[in-house]
Amino acid sequence: MPAPQKSRLRPQVIPLSDPEAISRLEQLQNSESQRRFAYQLGLLQPGHPQAVATLLKLMLTPQPARFYRRNAEYLQRITPPEQLTQIIPSLRQQAELIESGVRTEQALECYRLLWHCAQTLPQPQFQQAEAAESG
Repeated sequence: MPAPQKSRLRPQVIPLSDPEAISRLEQLQNSESQRRFAYQLGLLQPGHPQAVATLLKLMLTPQPARFYRRNAEYLQRITPPEQLTQIIPSLRQQAELIESGVRTEQALECYRLLWHCAQTLPQPQFQQAEAAESG
């Protein structure tokens, strides 16, 4: 009698171009669920525009203080260097609060993300992105 074969369960993969996945991300009400879903989407396709946009939006909206550090880590992990210039203008406004003496977790994490961008990008590219208006 042959040995029984073990069945392998494959994790469900989110289709990258599937509008249903993007729709699901937009429909999630809980910030924590949005963050996790966007991160998973970004792991499957680094730089996924909707994943990056969702994490950036969460970074710039009021959240519990402990939320920002992990969100910043996720954004840093899934955003490839060629996309960093797109997030710099949005982060700059929060980071400017640090210079004016405001030391919120949100502002500190945005500042750390900007620092990561400055270390990763060539200086002229970073400066150009920093001078751009946030949109």
